[in-house]
Amino acid sequence: MRRVLRTWAGSFLLGDLPRGCELCMHGLKLVLLITGLCDKRCWYCPLSREKKGRDVIYVNERSVKKFDDIVEEVESQGAEGAGITGGNPLLVFERTLGYIKLMKEVFGEDFHIHLYTAISPAFNLDKIKSLAEAGLDELRIHLMLDNPSEWKIMKKLVEKIKNCDIGVEIPVIPGYLNEIKKMIRFLDESGVFFMNMNELEFSESNSFLLQMRGFKLKEGSFSAVEGSHETAMEALKWAEKNVSKLNMHYCPAFIKDSVQYKNRLIRTAKRVRRPHEKVTDEGTLVKLVLIPPPELELSAAALLVERVIGEAPYLNLPRKCLEVDPDYYDLVDELKKHGFRCFLVEEYPTYGRKVLSRVEL
Repeated sequence: MRRVLRTWAGSFLLGDLPRGCELCMHGLKLVLLITGLCDKRCWYCPLSREKKGRDVIYVNERSVKKFDDIVEEVESQGAEGAGITGGNPLLVFERTLGYIKLMKEVFGEDFHIHLYTAISPAFNLDKIKSLAEAGLDELRIHLMLDNPSEWKIMKKLVEKIKNCDIGVEIPVIPGYLNEIKKMIRFLDESGVFFMNMNELEFSESNSFLLQMRGFKLKEGSFSAVEGSHETAMEALKWAEKNVSKLNMHYCPAFIKDSVQYKNRLIRTAKRVRRPHEKVTDEGTLVKLVLIPPPELELSAAALLVERVIGEAPYLNLPRKCLEVDPDYYDLVDELKKHGFRCFLVEEYPTYGRKVLSRVEL
């Protein structure tokens, strides 16, 4: 009998881990939101308000205007794959198909691509077949727990699509344990390769509807729904005895920030850091930022800083400041004597370099 095991990242696994999940947890997956449009109305959808219902494209935290934006993000992150999400990517099918072809052409056949979608009027087997032929490696379908008629399509997918791993991904809703068990059994009998279960989470866009249905925040968590974890573990325990082939993976909410996002930040920070920037254990960048006095031109200020610290500072022209290694902290008082305002700055290594903290010294 197969046993549920805990992965190195803290998730729970019965069988084999989907390739997409493995890359994701190591911070190797790019997140490509291909559109915010969707023809489903799931009350638990966590997509942010600025993206939900809008035909926008984002790669990680970056708005996409052209394919080169994606190329730059792949290079910055050192990504080895992409997860295409939405909205529903099938609503912009030609765009989705084109991006898959481009990514395979530019990044190579080993660049792993998985895609999230749902059963809706936009879904049909011909579209999935075309995506698989273009290079899609893994399909993740969101099935409604309370609508078993949707599930039937999975048998046809397994029969017709041979060059793409077929899976299902659902949020674990407390109170739906019996429905989850029924779905697990159906997927196992249908030959579906994997089923991913995610701990249900509160977000800015779904919190009201979750609260209206009586759901509460789990103690000690910033986002997880009370009871979701327990429901997932009960489902896995049941599956140990009742599932023969289906691979099952349960991903707790903390994995997203504490593992996947953190690892992505660390990878990116190490690749994009400037010589004067330090990478923290959380994957952020730390540096000293110097604002010269108003009467001093930036170039002249740079020469003055070089005389004080012994090396040339980095000139950040867009922000009209100078940057140096935080190890020069002891020279802050000397710099302040020359009229500089000095800040210890921590920022994300992502596109736009969002500032996390800025402390004047």
